[in-house]
Amino acid sequence: MASASNHTASQIISPGQCRAARAFLEWTSKQLAEKAGTAVQTVLAFESTRKYTHPHNVLRLKAAFEAQGIVFNEQGGVNPREHILPVKPKRKTPVKKGARGSTPWTEEEKEILRVHYPQAAIIDHILPFLPGRTSAGLMIQAFKMKLRRPEKPPALTRDQQQAIFEAVASGKRVNWTKLSASLGVEKSVVQSYAKQLKQQSTDETS
Repeated sequence: MASASNHTASQIISPGQCRAARAFLEWTSKQLAEKAGTAVQTVLAFESTRKYTHPHNVLRLKAAFEAQGIVFNEQGGVNPREHILPVKPKRKTPVKKGARGSTPWTEEEKEILRVHYPQAAIIDHILPFLPGRTSAGLMIQAFKMKLRRPEKPPALTRDQQQAIFEAVASGKRVNWTKLSASLGVEKSVVQSYAKQLKQQSTDETS
């Protein structure tokens, strides 16, 4: 009895046609159920052929598709009417990016970097002249432009050394970025000196 009823339903539209039409419209099972005024379980049961689906519900599914311009042919195929189907918005062409996702450098920015980079003891000191750029971005662009800075960083003053020592000795987690900015010294220099202090402390206790 159930197989005969399913056969009757399949003559309206088949489960395969239902799945194909849903794929054309990029609908979920829930969306189809809402459009057809049926339960999600009805859609799932019909498409999987697990249970008998009443022809009345199958007609609802068919009507929902046809309202969107889907045509079901006698050969069991599905043909969308493209002029009725909703037009998908075209994807915006992404803006061409430079190194590591940054925007291309202007000639004015390059000139600023060319003037300040060789003289700057600290990379971060150049950032105010180049808003929107990062320290990493400056270093990458400087490398491309073959710019050079003094190889050795300036020596730390006694006060700077004391501040780093106190931060290390406190035993608390140190915000190296904040500390280096407050001292006016590159973070790598601060961390390098802190590492030396920790090593000395380890050697003394061992």
